[in-house]
Amino acid sequence: MARVKVSSKYQVVIPREERKRLGIERGQFVNIFSIGSRLVMVPDVDIADMKGSMPGLSIEGIRDEEDRF
Repeated sequence: MARVKVSSKYQVVIPREERKRLGIERGQFVNIFSIGSRLVMVPDVDIADMKGSMPGLSIEGIRDEEDRF
């Protein structure tokens, strides 16, 4: 866990260790949402980059494009 300070412009700096660990690059978008009294920051990832990230996930029963309205 890292402690950061909110600037007068409400900006925060993501610590280098966390940027490296999560692969956050300059100019990349992140999603921020709240859970109770906490802020959660999640790197925005292209859906194509997520291919293969859940090995063993079954897609059986998922409808094809032609089944959708």
